[in-house]
Amino acid sequence: LDYSILYFRVVSITGEFVEVMVNDRDGRTAYLDKRAGELLLWPDFLLKVNSVEFAEGIEPRIFSRHYDKSAIVTTEFDFMTPLRIRAEWMEVMLVTEDYESVGKGWIRWKKDGILLITYNLLS
Repeated sequence: LDYSILYFRVVSITGEFVEVMVNDRDGRTAYLDKRAGELLLWPDFLLKVNSVEFAEGIEPRIFSRHYDKSAIVTTEFDFMTPLRIRAEWMEVMLVTEDYESVGKGWIRWKKDGILLITYNLLS
């Protein structure tokens, strides 16, 4: 709220409303007017974040193309910034701590509905 940003996890969407998660522990949801805010689906949301990282327990593999059988990218980098989403794949720019681009690659950002990354909204 320091930046006047409030994100909700959307569970379902209707023509007029979005159902959002309000309590993760007990699964409670609430309905909000769809026009009361901006609805961002995962691809749009991820393209607006500052950077992404692999989630804990996920093998950090960056590929040269958007499929598992492509070559592995071995370039050293400090963080990844999203460039493009293609289904379950995300093209990322590999960036050093000095904000220098050192290459690009593809990561799998979700699989079977499970998020494989974490994201940093602002920095």
